[in-house]
Amino acid sequence: MRVVILSLVLISGGCAHRLPHERQLSLAHQVTVPATWTSGRGTPGPSGGSDIERYVGAYERGWWTVVREYANNIDYVAPPDLWTSSGWPAATCGWERGVGDASIRIEQLIDAFGKRRASEYLSQYKDSVWYGP
Repeated sequence: MRVVILSLVLISGGCAHRLPHERQLSLAHQVTVPATWTSGRGTPGPSGGSDIERYVGAYERGWWTVVREYANNIDYVAPPDLWTSSGWPAATCGWERGVGDASIRIEQLIDAFGKRRASEYLSQYKDSVWYGP
């Protein structure tokens, strides 16, 4: 019985490790490259342009494009063609994932902090343009 109670206490403590007042607005993100694009050059191309670089660069461009749009209009609704791109397959996949992940993150920020506070936070990105390497 002690083991069960101790387990419940530890699980509860782990779930409540951050109090609501400790939540932070953040756009920090980690780009995880799918295994499909991590095995080296999948298609011939100019030197220096690996699938990993293409994926990550396109992901970041998609992410920051969405952030900038929401920064300019917190009620932004992405047009259907924003989710698609053409080019190298790895870049196309990265763009779509970056756009989707940023949209989800911003909606989470709006749900957690409200439109006004999220908009104030995002306003620092209004004029930002992300340029890839």
